[in-house]
Amino acid sequence: MYTEDYEQEIDLKDLLFVLLYRWRILLLAAVIGAALLGGYKGVKGNPVETDLPQTESYQEEVENYKKEKLALETSIENLQNSMEEQSNYLAEAPLMQINPYKEAFSSADVLVEISDIRDRGLGSLLNAFENGLRNGDYIQKTAQTMETEERYVRETIRVNNNLGMDETNAPGLVLETQNEAASRGILHISVVGPDKDYTEAVMKSALDQVEELHNRFETELKEHQIRVLNQSSGEQVDRDLLNQQQTVRNNVAALQQTEKDLNTSLDGLEEPADHTSVTGSSKDVIKYVIIGFLAGGFVSVCAVAGLYIMGDKVTSDKEIMNRFHIKSLGAFSVVPKKRMFGFIDSWLRRLAGDDKIWPDDVIYEMIEANAANYAEGKKALFVTGLASQEQMAQVCEHLKAALPQTQIVSERNLVESASARRKLAEAQGVILVEERGNSKYSVIAQELELAKNVNTDVIGVIVA
Repeated sequence: MYTEDYEQEIDLKDLLFVLLYRWRILLLAAVIGAALLGGYKGVKGNPVETDLPQTESYQEEVENYKKEKLALETSIENLQNSMEEQSNYLAEAPLMQINPYKEAFSSADVLVEISDIRDRGLGSLLNAFENGLRNGDYIQKTAQTMETEERYVRETIRVNNNLGMDETNAPGLVLETQNEAASRGILHISVVGPDKDYTEAVMKSALDQVEELHNRFETELKEHQIRVLNQSSGEQVDRDLLNQQQTVRNNVAALQQTEKDLNTSLDGLEEPADHTSVTGSSKDVIKYVIIGFLAGGFVSVCAVAGLYIMGDKVTSDKEIMNRFHIKSLGAFSVVPKKRMFGFIDSWLRRLAGDDKIWPDDVIYEMIEANAANYAEGKKALFVTGLASQEQMAQVCEHLKAALPQTQIVSERNLVESASARRKLAEAQGVILVEERGNSKYSVIAQELELAKNVNTDVIGVIVA
């Protein structure tokens, strides 16, 4: 991944104004905290024991309540763990990222041959090869290289073997005698994945493993020869995978609905009333209101700050420049929404020095000037990113006006588009057009990595 030795720096001033701009959320959270904690203290009060005896019936009700509550809480926790696992699988497993209508695959047949046709150990040898391919350490090494989990890689590899040879399981192989077929067997290896790069990389690791197993089995089992046949790569439709992916999504949806139902049951569970009178002190209520207000405000501050620090959505061209050390060609102004108490927002923007709203035509002039300076001498430029098609088209029109001698082509979503990657490789420079709140820093990193891999200069970025 493209990092360029990046270490995220948190600008305390920027963080402060992120919090201040969200003063409504912070205030609301503080008021809710005050209401909840103050209300709890006012209702609960200070319990004072009375002379009413707690009957065996009441004790039984309490025990049943505790058991039912514990059972519901345990079930919810187990469901949440299952949902997290299933959701992670959907998001991370290569098998789940495949387009089943354009499934990439790589396949190969490995011929295994023993010298003595009277030797009946060919079947055991083929099984040993198959087991070594299904469970070998190479899968773990491959997963580490691809920065994914071993189990995810394992499920994309399919291996089986056939004892004996004929035109069906080894097309193109000519057998001189009937007995010759008995001394030969075939290992069928196939890899599926989201793209050709993935399948060919895993297939190479699998064939390297075959060679390693061959060298080991020559000593440990019996002498034999191997030969790779019918190696190929391509795309195919996999309806079984389509059903498998849908099954996983349905499971997640079912778990979510079950969790919702259990939470409803938990919320509706009523604790048996005890036999105590309740009194409360107004001073204690006020104290709890203040504590609740401060606690609600503190929790909301931590939540907003955490989302800002850990967030992946693009917020400004400044952050892109800081992260990836690329030039900004221009950033369009964000027109603030009209809201109640908007004068507070206006005051905060003036305080932050962020109250200037530049017209789009002025921004386009800046983009044209910067592009002419930074892309001087480039004959072909490629414009890409995750901004809307309309935004990208407008940018291209202005770039063509600023650079009349330069060929400018564009296509959205470089990471997921094969045709966009081909256009990138043909260009001398690339300009990224990203959108606040839509584009992601992680995707920009992938875009820059792709440009770096084909030695295409990054001219700069435009933020809409």
